[in-house]
Amino acid sequence: MKKYLLKDYISLLQKENLLEDLPTNFDFSKLENIEIEKIAHNSKEVVANTLYICKGLNYKPSYLQEAIANGAIFYVAEKENVTNSTFPHVVVNDIRKALAAISCMYFDFPTEKIHMIGLTGTKRKVYYCLLY
Repeated sequence: MKKYLLKDYISLLQKENLLEDLPTNFDFSKLENIEIEKIAHNSKEVVANTLYICKGLNYKPSYLQEAIANGAIFYVAEKENVTNSTFPHVVVNDIRKALAAISCMYFDFPTEKIHMIGLTGTKRKVYYCLLY
């Protein structure tokens, strides 16, 4: 699987008009060329060089602290979930869309590599068949 750099993920968020704020209180140039090894929105799954997504119905600030302790190098959050403004992060306007875009890039844009055919069934049900 292709690995992308942190700057690639930030550029993708900008391109998708999801980036709301890119804080200037830390130097991104030291981080932008780091390969992201993993993405996670569960702080227990974070390892070194993980891009952490602050998301969840019952999100708590302690989850971010746990993610940082486990090796997260960067986090993405909506404005209300920015709990550590001194740690490298970006603020997005829709965390779910950001997670979808970041996941697509992390898995090397799988939708561009498959073909989808829709087949209709009874009572307006639609069944999908994926072809590789």
